[in-house]
Amino acid sequence: MTIYLHELKRGTKSFWIWALSVGALALVCLLQYPQMQSQADAASAIFADLGGFTAAFGMDVLGFGTAMGFYGVECGACLGLGGGLYAAFAGSALLAKEETGHTAEFLYTQPISRARILGQKFLALTTQIVAFNLVWVACALAGFFYVGENPAWKAFWLYQLAQLLMQLEIAGFCFAVSACLGRAALGGGIGVMALLYFLSMWGNISDDVAWVKYITPYWYADAARILPEAKLDLPLMALGAAYLAAVLGATLWYYGKKDITA
Repeated sequence: MTIYLHELKRGTKSFWIWALSVGALALVCLLQYPQMQSQADAASAIFADLGGFTAAFGMDVLGFGTAMGFYGVECGACLGLGGGLYAAFAGSALLAKEETGHTAEFLYTQPISRARILGQKFLALTTQIVAFNLVWVACALAGFFYVGENPAWKAFWLYQLAQLLMQLEIAGFCFAVSACLGRAALGGGIGVMALLYFLSMWGNISDDVAWVKYITPYWYADAARILPEAKLDLPLMALGAAYLAAVLGATLWYYGKKDITA
């Protein structure tokens, strides 16, 4: 587990920067809830006139008048973008930095298979993403309790579970990009995440592109589809898990044959 521990140590600084920054957004957003609650009707009326923008962010389903509705709209946007960006950043850098840092020549001549290297690296990535979500949950719960509100617990935890799988799926895609593109992986990984995010928004706005739900993990992790009924779209989540397994398998096959640039 040497590589696993090394990756955790090497990613500690960026992890805390991302986790605390995004977690702080959750706390700050929830601290605004009491003020927004008093203006919920006026805010809902304003957003009701915004057409596609309202649907894109789920504001046609989630209202500002309840703590969970406010959490889904405001904090959900922060977690969706912040968590997705962190997963893309961490996943893209994991293999590419061996080439950019000129450590590939040393690493891949050691008596350890590439499969074990990839496995330990992805395990470290998974650990970081789980820890990122724990920091988010701690900040969110602190915000709820500070404003004197209790979250709808079942809906809250189901939403966090969907977000975790979404981030792991994005990280897996970007891990594959890192294996393929090497030094150019970061830009490619961020592009993958942005594409998936905007595909979901497109699907929210237009019924003619319902097929995007089979592509982007943002669809099954959308607060507007989870929080109102405290229910997950299990078939789509299973499809996302299958995508993740397939991508990791393809990455293992490709990277085992790739000529590594030192």
